[in-house]
Amino acid sequence: MRLSRLFGRTLREAPAEAELTSHKLAMRAGLIRQLAAGIYSYLPLGWRVLAKIEHIMREEMNAIGGQEMHMPLVNPAEIWRATGRYDGPAPGPALLRFRDRAGHDMVLAMTHEEVVADLLRTEIKSYRQLPLVIYHIQTKFRDELRARGGLIRTREFTMKDAYSCHPDLESLDQFYPRVHQAYVNIFRRCGVHTIAVAASAGMMGGAVSHEFMLASDAGEDTLLVCSNCGYAANAETARFTKPSGMSEAEAPLSEVATPGCKTIREVAEFVGVPAEQTLKVVFYTTETAEVVLALIRGDLEVNLVKLASALGEPELHPSSEEELQAADVVVGYASPVGLSGFRIVADDSITMGANFVAGANKLGYHLTNVNYPRDFDVTAIADIALARAGDQCPECQTPMGTTRGIEVGHLFKLGTRYSEAVGATYLDQNGLAQPIVMGSYGIGTGRLLAAIIEENHDERGIAWPQSVAPYQLHLLSLGTIREEVVAAAEQLYQ
Repeated sequence: MRLSRLFGRTLREAPAEAELTSHKLAMRAGLIRQLAAGIYSYLPLGWRVLAKIEHIMREEMNAIGGQEMHMPLVNPAEIWRATGRYDGPAPGPALLRFRDRAGHDMVLAMTHEEVVADLLRTEIKSYRQLPLVIYHIQTKFRDELRARGGLIRTREFTMKDAYSCHPDLESLDQFYPRVHQAYVNIFRRCGVHTIAVAASAGMMGGAVSHEFMLASDAGEDTLLVCSNCGYAANAETARFTKPSGMSEAEAPLSEVATPGCKTIREVAEFVGVPAEQTLKVVFYTTETAEVVLALIRGDLEVNLVKLASALGEPELHPSSEEELQAADVVVGYASPVGLSGFRIVADDSITMGANFVAGANKLGYHLTNVNYPRDFDVTAIADIALARAGDQCPECQTPMGTTRGIEVGHLFKLGTRYSEAVGATYLDQNGLAQPIVMGSYGIGTGRLLAAIIEENHDERGIAWPQSVAPYQLHLLSLGTIREEVVAAAEQLYQ
C-alpha cells in the first residue's frame, strides 16, 4: 500500500468532543470516523488492526476447541420473550425493538445467548455431543442512552462471543479456567495488561462472573485491589473483612428522645456512641413499586448491586418521598423494630455487635440497646455492604486500594437459565432429559482496540504492539530528486 493511495487522512487536531486519549488518537490517526452518536466507520488502517486482533482471537479460541460460526444480528422477539429479556426491566430500552413489514416483533441482538439456546434445542440430543464450544465475531447493537468515550462505549459494536455447552456444572467448572487462560493469552498478545476481577453477572444472569479490566483513569468501573495477595473485584461485588463492633451483654431495650437528629452522625454524637454501634435503614423501590428495606451498620454503606441480588430483583432505585409517605415510613427515624409489611434484607454486620442505636419509627425518638434477633426479624441476612478504599482484604486482611478500570472482556457461568427457558435439553446416560449447562464469554473487538491505544502511546502518538500494527514497515524514500534512490526504493517495495 502506498501512503499516497491510502483512503483516510490524518487530523492535526482531535475533534472537540473527544475526551479519552484512545478516541483522540484513533481519530487523528485516521483509524475511525464517527457517523452518528456511538456509530463509527473503520477506515482501512483501523480495519487492518481490527483484523489482526480478530486473528489472535480465532487462534486462541480454536486452541481450546472452539468452532467458529455465524449467527444473525436480527432476532425474532419470541426467543427473547422466552428468557424474559424482551419485556423485563433488563436490558430494558437498550434492546432495540422493531416490527417488520409482516408485523412480526424483532430485535437487534446485543448478545446471542437466546440464539445459542435455540440452536442447542434443535441440534443437541445426547450427552455424547457434550461438551462443546462455539463462537462467532459479529456485529451487535445496544441502544446506549449516552454513548461516549469513542470506541469504549458505542451503540453498534463488534464482539467475539463464545458459548460453552455442558452436561453439568462440574463440566463447566472444569472448562471455565481454560477460557480464562485463553483470554489472558489474547490480551497479552495484543499488548494489553489486564486485571481479572470478580464481577456482577448483571442482566446476563448466572452465579459466577469475572471481568478482565485495563487499569486506566479513563475507566468507568471502580476496582478494589489487594497489593499483598492479588485479590481483585469490581466494587459492585467486592467483599471485605468487616470490623467487629461492640461485644457486650445485651441490655434492656429503651427509648430516648433525639430531637432534630436524623443522620447517623447526629444520632451517634447525641447518644454518645460510635457510628458502628448504630443501625442504618435505607429504603428502595423495586420495578413492581414494592418498597423494601435495607438494614446495615451505621459505619457502612449499602451496595445496590449486592442488595438487588439478595432480593432477586433486577432493578432497584432509592425510594422517593412520595413512595415513603405512601408506605407510612417515618423518614429519618425508621427502624426494623416493630415494623411490618416490608421485606427486610440485613447486612451481616448487624450480627457483629450488640446494643445498637436505631430509629423508633416515631418522630424525634430513637431506641437504644437494639439487638438481633431479640428485637426484630429480617427476611434475609446477606453481604450488602459497599467495599471502599482502606477496607481489609477478605483473603489476607491487608487494606485494599482502588483503581479505575476499562472492561475489555467478561466471563459468565450461566448455568441453565437460558436452556431451561427454551427447552434445550439432552438425554443423559440413563435416557433422562436434562437441561444443558451454558457458559458465555465475550470480548468487544473495538473496545480492545481502544484499550491497546490507551496502554500503548506516547507524546508522539500510538506506539502499536507489533502483533496488531496495521503495517510492519514504513518504507521512506529520502532524496527523491535522485532517480537511483527512487528506483531502489521502488525495487524494495515491489
